[in-house]
Amino acid sequence: QVQPSTDNIHHNFDYLMAKRQQTVDMSNHLTTPPESSCEASVPPLLTDEASITPRPTAGKKPSLQVQRIIQFLGPRRTIPVPDVLDQKAFHLSSLDELFGALQLNSSLWGYFQDKVSYDYSSRTQQFVVRMHSLLHECCVSNLEFEIRLQLKQYQEDGNRESQAFAKLIQSSASKDLKFPPDDDGHVNVHCPDISFMHWWAKWPGVIIEVAYSQSPKKLDRLAWSYIINSNGGIQVVVGLDLDYSNKRASLIVWRSVITTGVNGIDTLKCVKTIHQEFVDSDGKILAADEKQGLHLQLHDFGLIEPVLSNPHALLEEIFISYRALGEMTILARQNVAENQANARDPVLRPGTIKEARPLSPGADITADDEGIWEAREAWDDEESNERDPDYTE
Repeated sequence: QVQPSTDNIHHNFDYLMAKRQQTVDMSNHLTTPPESSCEASVPPLLTDEASITPRPTAGKKPSLQVQRIIQFLGPRRTIPVPDVLDQKAFHLSSLDELFGALQLNSSLWGYFQDKVSYDYSSRTQQFVVRMHSLLHECCVSNLEFEIRLQLKQYQEDGNRESQAFAKLIQSSASKDLKFPPDDDGHVNVHCPDISFMHWWAKWPGVIIEVAYSQSPKKLDRLAWSYIINSNGGIQVVVGLDLDYSNKRASLIVWRSVITTGVNGIDTLKCVKTIHQEFVDSDGKILAADEKQGLHLQLHDFGLIEPVLSNPHALLEEIFISYRALGEMTILARQNVAENQANARDPVLRPGTIKEARPLSPGADITADDEGIWEAREAWDDEESNERDPDYTE
């Protein structure tokens, strides 16, 4: 199997940094009005945007629950990237109310869509918001890059069946996955770090999450939610467990498994198949066997009819050894340290001005739009003048 080269990882880091700088510049100086033309770029199979992003409602003050979340997010939109994971759990009764309030502030809504991952359970009414560190993004991006590189080999050099299957696999970062209501009517919404999905499938076949050693049980519950709530459509959850206090890194893999009991009843289970440390606390790679590591097969990426009807089809392997995973994480840490030590903001010559933000084409103002923009202005004033006395960081 092809292992990731240092050149590939460096190239991917450079691309990630350029993309991040472009995004920071846009979030600082540009805002996107609602219903702009950029909404057409959202992959339709990964999110039902209409069902989770309601049109903002003018004239209604957000609840204290929503105000606390907005007060938490507001100061963070001016920070390009946190040094460590920045996350907090909130009590939230209505996800729709939160989204409606965020859309009243276009710059905050843009920041939320681009930089914030979250998990929400209507059963527990818990909303967990996460702003990822640069180390997190580098590790996720490097792992995605290597998997895509191996998929490309099958797109070009595989047999007819594997070529056709691999060409319809896409990857996507932090797209909302809204699961059907359970028996009690409760819903779960998650934003995976990376998902790989076949265009004919209902759900991504492979999910990748980067976790931190202080919360492994949360990742267990998240993997269970992905697999069980998708009825096994999500077949594999890959966890990369990093430790911020030292250089330790571990691989965790969960798979969907159906077992048949003595009573003949089938049970869908989320089974942890791998939990292996591959970098120790001192940064030493633990790789005794080059054949051990992350093993995936093409059929893992999409539960579609050819996979269901023939379990022996699409067995071609995607493999990343523990040594290669270790090199990825160690190099990511080095690149982040170098970036934090050497990165500088671009300096414009004295007297240079910035081009004004262009108007969106075809955006005719209606009476409803005027009401929404007035509500946005009123909410911006309230946000700057009022603080919830019960809120604590």
